[in-house]
Amino acid sequence: MKLAAALLVVVLAGSMTATAFGRHPASSPPLPSNPNAPRLLGVSIPWSGTWLSDLDAYAGRVGRVPAVVQTYRDMQYSMLNVSQMTPLVARGSVPLVTVEPWDSSSTADPRYALRNIVRGDFDAWFAAGADAARAFGKPFYLRFAPEMNGHWAPWEAGVNGNTPQDFVDAWRHVHDIFVARGAAMVKWVWGPNVSG
Repeated sequence: MKLAAALLVVVLAGSMTATAFGRHPASSPPLPSNPNAPRLLGVSIPWSGTWLSDLDAYAGRVGRVPAVVQTYRDMQYSMLNVSQMTPLVARGSVPLVTVEPWDSSSTADPRYALRNIVRGDFDAWFAAGADAARAFGKPFYLRFAPEMNGHWAPWEAGVNGNTPQDFVDAWRHVHDIFVARGAAMVKWVWGPNVSG
């Protein structure tokens, strides 16, 4: 079985406990715990011809359908794959779509610098994604340009001259496209890389 599934802990409200992502560096105090914050089991199943049966096998092994199932999309494809999201909803899961603004060709491809997203170079792609989200009509999570504090993708800090402010501007730009096109069911996920 190709279950190289990486478990996700998705926190929808409140603060993350220090153990959810592993140890914090000794110099960082643990994040405060919020006992009222819901914690959901999530999984990321690699895309393949058997990914739904892999997901069902995983659910059988853990005794329940994951609340959240993550998929990845990049600019080689349409922003959202509703035919991939629909069976997840039918199983009782909420899709989490991780949108990586690049075409996987190079970790430093300057076409995908954040300033180009802000400038509007990819507005048609994001608008099509917003329209697909609106037509889908069901709630889902959207994790735009994750691990923005890393250094291994063209949208991350220090790559292609990107700054933290460029990320904020690009995030707001994409978010505004979704809002303007009526895609209100999207729940936005901020996804920095945490190691330690």
